[in-house]
Amino acid sequence: MTAIIMRTSEGDMRMMLLLWDATPGNRSLKIVEIPIKTTLNNPGFPEK
Repeated sequence: MTAIIMRTSEGDMRMMLLLWDATPGNRSLKIVEIPIKTTLNNPGFPEK
């Protein structure tokens, strides 16, 4: 199960990648957060 959540806070776009590894006998939740600076300023992204 992979969930990708993109959110914008204070001009910083952060992409949170949640990876759910289901291993036999061992389950771990990995959270990877990648901060992206809005230096490209894409008009395709709606700012809230």
